[in-house]
Amino acid sequence: MAELLEAYRRFAHERSGAPERWLLDQSIGLSSLYDVVAGLVAQRSSGPVLDLGTGYGPIAIRLAAMGLRVVGVDRDDRVLQCTEEIASRFLGPSARARFVTADATCLPLPDHTGFGLVTASLLLEHVADPAEVAAEAFRVLGAGGTAAFFDVDDGLGAEHPETPALFRLGEALSAWQSGYGGDRKVGRKIPGLLADAGFGDVEVYVLPQARFSVTSPESDERRLTAEHLGRAREGIVGTGLLSEERFDELVAEYLRAPARRLCHIEGRVLVFGRKAGVRSP
Repeated sequence: MAELLEAYRRFAHERSGAPERWLLDQSIGLSSLYDVVAGLVAQRSSGPVLDLGTGYGPIAIRLAAMGLRVVGVDRDDRVLQCTEEIASRFLGPSARARFVTADATCLPLPDHTGFGLVTASLLLEHVADPAEVAAEAFRVLGAGGTAAFFDVDDGLGAEHPETPALFRLGEALSAWQSGYGGDRKVGRKIPGLLADAGFGDVEVYVLPQARFSVTSPESDERRLTAEHLGRAREGIVGTGLLSEERFDELVAEYLRAPARRLCHIEGRVLVFGRKAGVRSP
């Protein structure tokens, strides 16, 4: 959806101080992958959609553009205000998408609602107990509904040649994220989480991405990576994984490394699970 990508870019240009800017950058940087995920997920829809941890709405807005009715929930109402504006610009005066402030681990919804599909994209890696999210998805889905969870698994990635400074920073980031309950390898665990929550007919797909490019000290890729790492600086240093001096030294080393040709490969996991029963007409 080239028009949606352009809408995100315009918004990012106009709102340099947008909250949780990394989420907005992610919605732009992974646009082509979100197109694929939304297309696959839309094929499984049998009713209204609930999008958990919707962020800037990269999945919710795409599904609404495909004609589905979508409710996106997120804990950050500042982000949701921006998401509503982006959706309004792209969808026009449409009631197909609305956004509500709520926690994906404790949804203010009754059991067995009318949702035919519950989605969560790049959410579980940040959640201390992903099983709670899976259980909530099962609880609120109607009979015969489907859950579609999409997330990372760093074990499916590779880079050549490796950048030593970035590799060390990545290790610290992963360790810090694990320490507060996140999980950069949650992708492989989602099938079991859905099965434990009561879902059947669990299907697993790996969606690969690869790029071959020349990275240079002034490239956007390095700048955005450094900004992403900078957001984790306080946590990484505060937990003693790296000293302030060592963290800053590694970031500087990464940023000033000579231009090089780089092949980067990564895989993310998309898992479907079905709640038993027959939906009411």
